[in-house]
Amino acid sequence: MNATNEWWRLYYNSVYDAVHIGHGSFGTVRTGTGPCAMLWLPNQTQSVTFIIGSYGIDTDLHLEPTLQDFRFVFFDYATKNNKEAKPDLHTQMLLKELSNFSFTDPSLKNWPLQQNQAKIRQVLASVSEDEEAATQYDHWGRELAAQLKLACSRSAGAILAEANAARTIGQWERGLHVLKLAEAAFAEAQKLLADLEAQRRKEKEPEMAEELRRQLDENRKKLASLKRQSEGKLDIASWLHVDFEVQALARPSRRRDWRLC
Repeated sequence: MNATNEWWRLYYNSVYDAVHIGHGSFGTVRTGTGPCAMLWLPNQTQSVTFIIGSYGIDTDLHLEPTLQDFRFVFFDYATKNNKEAKPDLHTQMLLKELSNFSFTDPSLKNWPLQQNQAKIRQVLASVSEDEEAATQYDHWGRELAAQLKLACSRSAGAILAEANAARTIGQWERGLHVLKLAEAAFAEAQKLLADLEAQRRKEKEPEMAEELRRQLDENRKKLASLKRQSEGKLDIASWLHVDFEVQALARPSRRRDWRLC
């Protein structure tokens, strides 16, 4: 066949067409289910051959070895008869749609890298001491710029780049969630310590005021240590251990507030 001008094939049974009922051997009843078809791009094939057997048909497509992107459409015309199915394949619209169709995941193709970079810069500004997180997001940003560009192309490696971009975006979004959790947890701890400092200043008894000062110094050192431990922790499993310690640090402060009121 001429692979340039003939770019589709309809596979059908001329006897057992859709809804046709016939009788097989030993009194069995056979019903036609309808044809199927295949469409391909002419410029991706050098030649197409068919071997028709007693029932099955072998289709052999010799593809252009220099190409990386091969596109096909397979049709199942169940319950549709041969005459109704055949005109569907003549239209150039199908060929054009197949040529231009983007197989890239829309959620990746439309993922707004620049907007997300602006958002993460705002979050990182609230934890400016976490240089590891800033470095990691800078690395992810450069990776995604290259991965998304390649994933949206039809070049070699586009499928792998799409998978890599999906993985990087997952890490990015999980890391953002952890950073927000850390920001909220440390802010709460800082507020509780600030409240306790205000109570210390109001305390009239020197011994109690000194004890509060000692506890505040101790908790501030612990909080600073926990902040250092949280640096670069962008996965929930690593953050949970630090979060437990931050919450433990805050809980005694609440109990002391109650006793001193």
